[in-house]
Amino acid sequence: MNYIYHNPKSYAVFWSMYHAFESRGYSKIFDSAFNLFDITLRRTPVGLYLEDQISMSRNTIQGSFFPTFYVVDSNDVKSTLELSGKRKYTLIDFWFHNCGPCIRQFSDFKKIYTKFSSIDFDILGISIDDEIDKAKWLNAINKYELPWPQYWDKNHIQSSKYSIKSFPTNFLLDINGKILFKNIEPRLLENFLLKNIYPNKANY
Repeated sequence: MNYIYHNPKSYAVFWSMYHAFESRGYSKIFDSAFNLFDITLRRTPVGLYLEDQISMSRNTIQGSFFPTFYVVDSNDVKSTLELSGKRKYTLIDFWFHNCGPCIRQFSDFKKIYTKFSSIDFDILGISIDDEIDKAKWLNAINKYELPWPQYWDKNHIQSSKYSIKSFPTNFLLDINGKILFKNIEPRLLENFLLKNIYPNKANY
């Protein structure tokens, strides 16, 4: 930030920020950094694209309402995720068929789902697999015996729109679709649900 402040016309640093955003996704630092650059850089095609991406990505930060998300199910039926007014808490889990870190979380998430899904909790899985990998996505659902609803963001189009670029990525939402946590770990998720669904049994 200090370097940008003193070098607001540095094209090299502007491109470095662009690549950092593309690889890491949104964080609040990009808002501040972008606005420090000279207007001549911000009005370039890359600058306008980055400004738009930063603006869209604010929809996925803690405290925002999860954006409208268009997906298809395993039968290629198009739908919009309906998130509000159903369960008290919903975990949106983004993954793909050969994502090792995604797969390693499934066992813990299945235990949590078994414990809380009959009460006031749900999980919705969203695969970002490419179209040519549809069969691999469906096989992974069966292989890992995932019991919660599964959807497909074919070719990563919707998630890219909101700069969801690393996986797994998850969002814990309240009943109104407001983002309470981003990338909550299974242990913390279970404790949160215990505290808020079974308030006398939280393990703190």
